[in-house]
Amino acid sequence: MVSEAVCRIQNSAIPRDGNQVIHPRELWSCGGESDDFLFGFIITAEADPEGDVYLLDRWLGMVHVIGPDGQMLRQLCRQGEGPGETNQPTDLTWLPEGELGIVQPSPGRLVRIDRFGNPAGDIVPDGVSARAAQFGFLTEAAWRGGALAYSGSQTNFKDGSLERSSFLAFCDLNTGAEFARVLQKDFSDDGRTALKESDQYWIHEGRWCLGPEGKIYTAPQRDAYVVNVYGTGGRLERIIEREYEPWHRTKEERDVLQKRHTRPDDEWGGGREVQISADDPCVAELRVTDRGELWVRHSRSSHDQAPGVFATWDVFAADGTYSRTVSVVVAGDPGEDRLLFLNDSRLLVIHGYFEASDAMWGEGATWDQEEVGEIVCYDVSP
Repeated sequence: MVSEAVCRIQNSAIPRDGNQVIHPRELWSCGGESDDFLFGFIITAEADPEGDVYLLDRWLGMVHVIGPDGQMLRQLCRQGEGPGETNQPTDLTWLPEGELGIVQPSPGRLVRIDRFGNPAGDIVPDGVSARAAQFGFLTEAAWRGGALAYSGSQTNFKDGSLERSSFLAFCDLNTGAEFARVLQKDFSDDGRTALKESDQYWIHEGRWCLGPEGKIYTAPQRDAYVVNVYGTGGRLERIIEREYEPWHRTKEERDVLQKRHTRPDDEWGGGREVQISADDPCVAELRVTDRGELWVRHSRSSHDQAPGVFATWDVFAADGTYSRTVSVVVAGDPGEDRLLFLNDSRLLVIHGYFEASDAMWGEGATWDQEEVGEIVCYDVSP
């Protein structure tokens, strides 16, 4: 039930101001076969006001700092369990005073370092602490507008079933104490009942972000184009919707997902029926600019595009109205590469991202460090 105090903005399928095509200007590239330096798996990145880019390497457990000219400046952090060290990090965020927060999934903690790698302590959010569950996992974290939010999960085994609770919450920057949980999804799996791929949907991997005022924007519904906006106290303030027809998966796409969700017969959960949805989730990724515009990458953003267009984003004005679409023209293949906005003026294309991701998770891809594609940085300022 939605309170009458919640503002609901319903949009048609047609943007008010039509389409805008942008041609970002390449600033630098690094990595790839022609570069002396080889990365592991670059999973995400951040940029600082001076133009340095911080690449989080999940495979190597470190942060590579690249200068405005594309040259390697330094490397921060390393694999380990000591101060300022991480194991298989998954996310990166700025924190106050120019510190970096590196997300370590398990044991869940946000590792704090300064821009030169000096340890600054850890934040352990309540929801993923050892007190909360047998297995607590910290997935993503973001600090913006004076607010720290994180997504994570608690997993327990009970009476032969896996019980998982995934959640999105605000927590205290200093203590990790949770003070507002905005979303929670509970899932029970006995390992025998048919697995529905659509039931696995959750808001990680880009389906939530923070706006400039510290509000959470998230896409909680798999099969509807809906974005909820929560204030820093955890109250639902706004719902932004638009008419939308999701991308209908091809047989090849369904086959890939069937393989991904099917476990070997001798493993827990193996040998059972796996049901793959006919459609992709409606919303794929969210970002909010410093001016308060909401950018949405959806299931059709990279399909049936004009030549040279990597992806087309929907853009909603600060008041929630569907204002325009923006087509981004850069080199790359959206089925293999990841486009990542660092801020309102910079973006990266991480070539070979999805093959490296599949290999990291043991999903049959053939990949080694010497085949990692290059990282290309672009200027998208007006």
